[in-house]
Amino acid sequence: MINKNIKLQQLRHFVVSAHRGNLSKASKELRIAQPALSQSISKLETSLNAKLLQRSQKGVILTEAGNLFLPKIINILNNLSEAEQSVQSYINEPSGNVKIFLSPKLAKFISIRLYKKITKKYPKIQLQFEEGFGLRGGKLIENGEVDIGILPDWNFNIKINSKLIVSDNLYFYGKKDKIHNSNDPIKFAELINYPLVLTGAQIVLRQKLNSISYKLKQKLQIILESGSQTYTESFINEGLAYSIGPSEASYLERINNNFFAREIIEPNISRSVTLCWPKSKAMSKAAEIVASNIVFIIKDLLKEKILVGNYKITKEDKILN
Repeated sequence: MINKNIKLQQLRHFVVSAHRGNLSKASKELRIAQPALSQSISKLETSLNAKLLQRSQKGVILTEAGNLFLPKIINILNNLSEAEQSVQSYINEPSGNVKIFLSPKLAKFISIRLYKKITKKYPKIQLQFEEGFGLRGGKLIENGEVDIGILPDWNFNIKINSKLIVSDNLYFYGKKDKIHNSNDPIKFAELINYPLVLTGAQIVLRQKLNSISYKLKQKLQIILESGSQTYTESFINEGLAYSIGPSEASYLERINNNFFAREIIEPNISRSVTLCWPKSKAMSKAAEIVASNIVFIIKDLLKEKILVGNYKITKEDKILN
């Protein structure tokens, strides 16, 4: 049965005094007066009905009872300290919901990796994924409906914070056949010879293509505009058309040797991958953690050649490192 007269403070006083072997030194470490320390230990001994410390002119030494009592109390105090740290860690652990917007092509490579990383290390952070194209994503971020967005070809917006992560070029890609079975670069002017299917919602990409076509006085054969990535991929897989996009758009099919992907040159068509977050609200600790992990994942995708381009994050970008 637990002796309710024993106080936690008395136990700590006893342990420090036993370790120091001197009440004067122990009182200084504990920052209490020596008489108060002596009284505290005496009350503990009275509650236990046992002498724990033998006092002398040289200091104090453990009695037989004290030798039995000391290691068990040290173990109890250590366990208590660990318990306190565990509770504080739980209370202070980052938590909350974080909503992330990703483009369809990047979502397949980022979402699963991110989910595994966050749920393993930060189980109190809940992730929500939203998939779509840049203009819609920008509006959601601007309104504060999404915490973090990875947007392609994002243009500056005074209502949105943004940081460029990767800069790369676009590729002409499609199903391999007798004519197309290499990944050699292709000039933009040659693209007019091939039927193309493009996602209609990719406004920035279409603007770039239209601008280059206008300058070269050449018109691309866009046979299908689709707001669905599924339709786009179906036409390409059937060999009915080709498309233009970033390297990750054709990665899975390329490693299976089903697709070719030819970098577009003369001129190159650049593409950016940009981290965006709202100015309308402060970024939470949980959102900061998720943003950093997304950047790490994108860096890994570059190393694995899933993304091809130049990494733009520097050491000064503290929120991302």
